[in-house]
Parts: sequence; structure tokens; C-alpha cells
Amino acid sequence: MSDFDPKNLLTLAKEKPFLEVSFQYLLGREASQNEAQILSEMMTLVIDHGPDSPSAQATISASKEGKDVLRSVEAGIHQINDKHGGAIEGCAQILQLEDFDPIHLVSSALAEGRRLPGFGHRIYKDEDPRTTYLFTRLSELALDSGFIQKAKAIEAELEKQKGKKLVMNIDCGMAVVLSELKIEPKLMNVFFLWPRVAGLVYRWSNI
Repeated sequence: MSDFDPKNLLTLAKEKPFLEVSFQYLLGREASQNEAQILSEMMTLVIDHGPDSPSAQATISASKEGKDVLRSVEAGIHQINDKHGGAIEGCAQILQLEDFDPIHLVSSALAEGRRLPGFGHRIYKDEDPRTTYLFTRLSELALDSGFIQKAKAIEAELEKQKGKKLVMNIDCGMAVVLSELKIEPKLMNVFFLWPRVAGLVYRWSNI
């Protein structure tokens, strides 16, 4: 994508749909048909997760206080962190390590009392169905080059060493998808923020 040019956008507005242009901006290149498909499906999965999610609760609370849509959604966005939608970057950095070693990764984290980003969920204890869906679609769309197996290796090692299953949550699922598409980790949390803003607007509008 070239530098901002109003004339270029006038042309793009007629020739390409919004999502296609957005992916081009974020990827720095045009997405293939399969890449665009998995990105679209992935963002649909995280547009909302019910009124009890931290971001939805904050938005609903702000709405009830009489705040407008911008301030209410802003309150919800402030709840996005490494425990809620913001662990994608950290998870991807682990999955992309050149010396990836799940045994050492897990043992070090447990010894230091650190959470491994992308694992564990307040509701899902056996599996996160959204992550399972994404992994299936990656294989169907021929976009799986090995990151799924890395994520599964960490999950298995966590259960072995901790004695408790911590599922690969949606942050992990998104980290796998975005790693397969060679997107820089520092940009990955945007792919949760972007659709969730739409979900938070929905929560605000239904109070």
C-alpha cells in the first residue's frame, strides 16, 4: 500500500470492498482469497462474547451512566489487556521463537509465576470452540504450516507440568492465524480491537 493519497482512495472506493482495502493497509500487500477469508472469519468470531466480557461490562456501565457512544466504547477498549483480547502479540512472539522449546517455555513460566499468553479461559475449560474452528479452517484453506502444532505442544506441556489443562484460547488461535499470514506481532492485537469495537457499539446501543 502506497502512502496516503486521496485520489488513490477514491479509486479504491469504487474498485475494492472495505475489508479488502483494510487488509491491504494492515498486511502491506494484497491478501490472497484464502487469507482474506480466514481473516474475515476470524474477526467475526471475536466481534462479541456476551455482556459479561470485561470490555462489554465497561461499555454497558458507561452507557448506563449516560456517556455517549465514543466514551462508552473507549471505556470498553481500556479493558483490553493480556487477559482479555490483548495477548495475541505475546503469544505470537513465543510461537515464532527460533529456539522454540515447549518444555523449557512452560517450566520457566511456572517457575517464575508467569502466565503464558494465549492459554487459559474464564469460561472454556476443555477447549475454546473459536480456536478449534480457526485451526480447522486453516487446514481447509491450506494455510497451516506448523504453528498449530506449536500451540498444541504448549497446551499439552502445560497440562503435563501444571496438572491442569489451560486451553488454547482465542488469543492463541488468532496468534496462530496471523503468524501463518506473516503479520508482525506488534500489529496483531489490532485484529481483536477492530471487530470488538463493532461489538461494543452494539452493547452501547442496546441499553
